[in-house]
Amino acid sequence: MNKSIKRRQTVIILLVLAIISVLTYVSSGRITGKEIYVSTMSRQNGLISYHLWVDGTFSENAKSTYRREPLPIALTALHLALLTDIPKTVTFKEMTNNPALYRATCQVNLYYLVSLFFSVWWLSWLLTRSHWVAALAIIGTWVFFSHNWTYINSLRTEICGALFIVLGTAAVVWLVQTRRPISAILTGLAFGALALTKAASFYVALVAMPMLAIVLILQNVRQWRQSIWLVLLASMVYAAIVIPWMVRNYVDFGSFAISQGGAVVLMTRAVKNSMTEEEYVATFYVYSPASMKEYLFEPFLGFRSADLQPGGRWERLSRNKPGDTEAIKEGNVAMATSLYGKAGALIYRLRNEMAA
Repeated sequence: MNKSIKRRQTVIILLVLAIISVLTYVSSGRITGKEIYVSTMSRQNGLISYHLWVDGTFSENAKSTYRREPLPIALTALHLALLTDIPKTVTFKEMTNNPALYRATCQVNLYYLVSLFFSVWWLSWLLTRSHWVAALAIIGTWVFFSHNWTYINSLRTEICGALFIVLGTAAVVWLVQTRRPISAILTGLAFGALALTKAASFYVALVAMPMLAIVLILQNVRQWRQSIWLVLLASMVYAAIVIPWMVRNYVDFGSFAISQGGAVVLMTRAVKNSMTEEEYVATFYVYSPASMKEYLFEPFLGFRSADLQPGGRWERLSRNKPGDTEAIKEGNVAMATSLYGKAGALIYRLRNEMAA
């Protein structure tokens, strides 16, 4: 590489670093934490993080739990302990009522966002070998979150999950390109971190690892032993991260699982398999971020929020429909209107049958 090309590459890299720095600065100023305790997930994550920080227990209301995935909670507790000046004498109620405190707590998302920028940069470069494409991808990532700031202003796990999805994807691409043990180790680390952030991804990894082995073998049949060894290495690292937490939950709660909600999520997804073709198309609208509903689906594609109301053509796709609460309490699947309600009723009935 001659000096002029090297100089140009250096300038581009510095430019990308400058873009990340500016976006980080702007993002920091927009974190208010005002939605930190709005959703059930965010509030539970905040409560468990608080107890992990204050008394070193993974608990809520002095009761040990495995309700939520551990990694985002552990990172939030670490953030509170090392990177804030919030005194441990503060109560959780004070944490929820003081804007300065919940803004400080939500600053943990800034680290996820910055790490996501670098992960997007790495993945884009691996795929295109262009830092310009990487810069555009970073800006696009920020534009998405800037229009969906609820992920930054709460303790929901979407941004943390996005980080490990992108990092894991980059690690897999690197593994396929280089076939180096370090890339296999990073793949296992990223997939393990993702499983401890989003429990449903645990089952994805069980399928992804064999598929990765097939890809590596087809890439170079003569080195099939190396391919299997690399995937085994990634799988062992993955297991070393995930299994200890599952063992903890089995010992304490009798459940060999990452989180209490993981099985519920899978059951809900299974019930959703009964949706019609029209409902399936509508899910892209229903479960999309608010900004995409506002700027894309409603003005250009003809979707309407009214269709989610009782009697609407997509009423089964949203939560808390009339009669759902009663149906869940009775375990009456047919009585529930929404797919969430039907899943809740089925889960309630199955739990009662297993306990009998």
